[in-house]
Amino acid sequence: MPERKGYEPNFSLESIRGFNNPNIDIYRKLIERQEGGIGRPNNEPYAEAWLVHFSDEGNRERLNFLNDRLRQQVLADLGSGLRILQNLAKRCKVKAYIGVDRFHGNPGQFSETDFGVKEDLLLFCASLQNDSCNFTLNGIDTVIIPNKKYHEYLAAEIVRATRPGGVIFGVNSASLGNIRKKKGISQIKTGSSPDYYQIYQKE
Repeated sequence: MPERKGYEPNFSLESIRGFNNPNIDIYRKLIERQEGGIGRPNNEPYAEAWLVHFSDEGNRERLNFLNDRLRQQVLADLGSGLRILQNLAKRCKVKAYIGVDRFHGNPGQFSETDFGVKEDLLLFCASLQNDSCNFTLNGIDTVIIPNKKYHEYLAAEIVRATRPGGVIFGVNSASLGNIRKKKGISQIKTGSSPDYYQIYQKE
C-alpha cells in the first residue's frame, strides 16, 4: 500500500515518539545478535482469534471495556502483519491505529487515523514517550523471537509507554507473561477464557 499524503490529522507519530531512552544501545546490540534467527510467519491465527472472541455475545462486556478505554486514544498493534485488528480499532473509534511490523506493509500515513511503521517492536516501543499509548500484541514475539531477555525488555517498555488507565491486550505472547507481573498492572477477568484472551489495565 503506497503512502498517501494531504491529510490534516489531529494526531502525528512525532507527538508520541522521540523519547531519549537510556537503554537504546543495549536493545540494539541484543537485536543485532539475534538477527539471523527471526522470520515472519505466513498466517495470523492469534489476531484473528480476537474477532471470533468478540463475536460471542458472552464477551460483550469485554468488548465494551475495550471500547471505553480505546475511544479517541492511540492503539499500537505490535507485529500487525496484515493489520487484521485495524477493524477492531475502527470499531472502538480510536484516535490513531499504528500497525508496527518489520516484515509486512509499508511505512506511512494512509488515512487520518491509520499509520504504518516498519521497525523492530522493541526499538519502536523504546522510542515512545511515557504514558502515551495502548497496545495489542498477539503471538508475534513468541513465534519469531524466542529470546527471554527481549521479552522482558519489551514488556518493560510497553508498560512504561502505556497511558494511565490504558490497556494492553493479546494472546499467546511471552511478553504478556512479564507484563502481568509489573506493579500497577491489573488483569481484566470478565468473559470467557481470560487467561488466553488477556486484557490488562495500567493504573
